[in-house]
Amino acid sequence: MKLLIILPAFNEAKVISQVLAEVKKATAKLPVPAEICVINDGSQDNTALV
Repeated sequence: MKLLIILPAFNEAKVISQVLAEVKKATAKLPVPAEICVINDGSQDNTALV
């Protein structure tokens, strides 16, 4: 079994790194592997580059 976490993102370049770090920290404690999928919804900032 694997956990898939889907994070929608729109113009979140300023905070997405911190959000990903927090999600990774939380999922590291789980007994199953987790995959994080960020869905960039047409951001006009640098969200896609992060």
